[in-house]
Amino acid sequence: MRTSFPFVDVSAQTGPVSLSDDLETLRAAFARFQPLSVRLWSAAADELPSEPEPDMFVVGASLGQVLQQPNSPNHERLRLVPVSTLGGSAEYCAAYKAVHAHSPWLVGHVEPVGEVTMAECVRMRTFFRVLVDGKRAGFIAARPSTFRCWRGWEMVDEVLLPDYQGRGLAKAMQHRLASKLAGKRHPCLYGTIWANNTPSLRTACGLGRQIVERSGFVRFA
Repeated sequence: MRTSFPFVDVSAQTGPVSLSDDLETLRAAFARFQPLSVRLWSAAADELPSEPEPDMFVVGASLGQVLQQPNSPNHERLRLVPVSTLGGSAEYCAAYKAVHAHSPWLVGHVEPVGEVTMAECVRMRTFFRVLVDGKRAGFIAARPSTFRCWRGWEMVDEVLLPDYQGRGLAKAMQHRLASKLAGKRHPCLYGTIWANNTPSLRTACGLGRQIVERSGFVRFA
């Protein structure tokens, strides 16, 4: 949690937000927390009341749409192996350490999931070690969940070691995951992506997922 950046989250509203009236009301109501901004949510096609600072995209599609996408050239090089115990957590955290060292701009925005979430995915056998040509290359995980009004398989995490990034492997990794989930309940696949994480957004949209909702920050004057 970023305690250095307090903000008020407007999760839903019955009408358009007035920047002149509603923001002042919110700032007064939460004055003791000294919020710096208001985060507003909208459907992808809706207009926000101003030009907000982009925050997050919800990107989703049916599993059927994802599986209809053609296999990538790297599809056969890649395997997903379920992580059977939390003993893989050290390797998982080490993967993130390597990614953050390689791409420091991700620190604070793209982080490993907590142990409780990891344990849930391990229990469901939906937390996978990614192998490329038989070598350990990263991790990917999903779980049945809800986020705001979205329900289905949540893309909990995906991380590729720096040596395997930029090689077109991420699409194959997500496609493999979708095939692992297809025989189970929950026909939808969705996830949240930080708005500045262009590579992850490009991968998701390249597999048939679409931006269905977005959030942005409007700073108090």
